[in-house]
Amino acid sequence: VDVPRSGAKVRGPLADVLLLMFDIEAEISAKILSALDPEISASAVGAMTPATAGLVASAIPDPKIAALLLEQMPHAKRSAMIIKMRPQPAADAASNIPSESITGIMTTLFETLDPATMAIAIDIISKMDPFKAGVLVSNLSAPQAVRVMSALEPLTASALISSGGLPADKAGAMLDSVKVDQAENVLAALPPSIAEEAVSKVSSKDLKEKTNMAESNLREG
Repeated sequence: VDVPRSGAKVRGPLADVLLLMFDIEAEISAKILSALDPEISASAVGAMTPATAGLVASAIPDPKIAALLLEQMPHAKRSAMIIKMRPQPAADAASNIPSESITGIMTTLFETLDPATMAIAIDIISKMDPFKAGVLVSNLSAPQAVRVMSALEPLTASALISSGGLPADKAGAMLDSVKVDQAENVLAALPPSIAEEAVSKVSSKDLKEKTNMAESNLREG
């Protein structure tokens, strides 16, 4: 194999063999890629379609290596590739990508405004490490963050907040823009002190009244 300089494409027998194996033995290809320098792996994977690249990346057993592989890709290729990965491997890799990079990837996916693409992005976020997912959501634009918090299961959304990744005060401002029932369920799943901090940033009278009523019922119970 010709080991490339930075930015060069891999040339030689190994790259040709890997390209032939992708559709036949994805797991073996993934193991070979795992053993290579990320730059070399990325050059080989860069010659694939996003769907094939996603299949191979999903089979890489170590999410840190999958994350390194994604990091070596051009920005557009990362975004196209991660949505072609299986959801859990994609989430595991995303949890190991630096916050600035994964924020960029998810921003690109949300900016497509394609419902299917955005649904995949939200599914990946829902399966990420809660702290890393919380940091990611806190870094998204307000409309994108509200979309995520509206779509996540309340327990999952609350985990992003209670993990500390998504600050409670920032979460409160986001919850102000989601449906009242969803916001109420997210707040109800939070530890009381964190819920109180989040509610302090809520301006919706309806949500505050419902939250206060729920707290009163708990105290009476």
